[in-house]
Amino acid sequence: MKNEIRRYRNDGEAVSPVIGTVLMVAITVVLGAVLYVVISPMINPSEDKPQENFLLDQGAVSGNLTVPGTYDTFFTVMVVKSVQKYPDPDLSFVIMTDTGSLLTDATIDYDDANDNGYVSEGDSILVRGMTLDYQGATLKVLYHGSLICYTSVFVQA
Repeated sequence: MKNEIRRYRNDGEAVSPVIGTVLMVAITVVLGAVLYVVISPMINPSEDKPQENFLLDQGAVSGNLTVPGTYDTFFTVMVVKSVQKYPDPDLSFVIMTDTGSLLTDATIDYDDANDNGYVSEGDSILVRGMTLDYQGATLKVLYHGSLICYTSVFVQA
């Protein structure tokens, strides 16, 4: 076996200029992508919670006389925050548990108290036939399928 000593070039070149350029571009792209992922949530924060366009206040809960063991309540529109008008016929309502289950036992009706054709202060959402499963659920108000308002439901036995 011969002892071979490897000799390195003394001209200062470690890799070819093409490979060096490719490596620098790749590192720059990766660093740019990492920076974008870190910074973009700070610049454009995502809204986990939708904007409430009006505030609802739950009224008294009473026993339903027609169906024993169920309860009725109403929610009154207290404050309208949005300048947009939400026509009554375009609204829909759902009640969901915190696990995402849809509660369908109760009937939900909208009462336009001042007959102006859109959501305004004093209007009511009537919920009839709730069971105790509705305790802590969320009443969601949708306009063309988009969430515009939500509130917790309380059922007092």
